[in-house]
Amino acid sequence: MNSAHYQNDQDLVAGFNKGEESAFEVLYHGFHKRLVYFASSMVSNQREAEDIVMDVFMKLFNRAGHFPDMNHIRAFLYIATRNACLNYLKYEQTHTRVVAEAAYLSDQLESSTALDFERMSAEVLQQVYAEIENLPPQSRRVFFLKAIKHLKSREVAAQMGISDKTVRNQMAIAARQLRKAIWKRTVDLTVPLAWCCLIC
Repeated sequence: MNSAHYQNDQDLVAGFNKGEESAFEVLYHGFHKRLVYFASSMVSNQREAEDIVMDVFMKLFNRAGHFPDMNHIRAFLYIATRNACLNYLKYEQTHTRVVAEAAYLSDQLESSTALDFERMSAEVLQQVYAEIENLPPQSRRVFFLKAIKHLKSREVAAQMGISDKTVRNQMAIAARQLRKAIWKRTVDLTVPLAWCCLIC
């Protein structure tokens, strides 16, 4: 792990703790390949593994001065890499679920049918309800009665004193605005990026 500039690991750690870039480079080249291999074995994605390891090395660099010996540096690198991989896998699991929910929501909005809110997670429900509140009053009322209360178009028309055609038009307006709003939230990173391909 040491180089010609550092006589042993103790000198290397001391140099790193002092902020010497040469010491960090020695650590980087000494651990990088092994950490990437370790990360890729967990996430099964070479590019993600390399990104994870790069972030871990940045964390190591920012913590210079806090390591008493090489064992602590080694432990930090592997534990930080493992935790980052676990976080990535957790995100991927959530991402897959939200994609499925987004596909369902998109299909339902496209067909203007009733929504089964029991199939949606709390995060998705929060987004949907927030956007429903932003709809124009008549569109919001039509959407609420038809998509949430599950009334038929003629029942909505009778209750609101409007025609079936107006109900269909207002439902289409609501669905279009909801898809557009969810797209914007996706771009703003308030919902997962995968919604972009499914709802726009």
